[in-house]
Amino acid sequence: SILGLRRGEGADPQALDGHVVVKPSVGAGSSGARLFRDDPACASAHLAQLHADGRTAMIQPYLSGVDT
Repeated sequence: SILGLRRGEGADPQALDGHVVVKPSVGAGSSGARLFRDDPACASAHLAQLHADGRTAMIQPYLSGVDT
């Protein structure tokens, strides 16, 4: 499932486990989107940076079919 987070709102650590994409909820192309593979600390840091930039963010599971 996709989790939307308003500025300053933290994520449940379990939402950042595994392969996840953290990205702005509004954006052009892939600007600001990052894939994290079993690295919740870096995913959390990216989420915090998006919020610090005044952006609302979302976390979603990575779907390998997107790469094909």
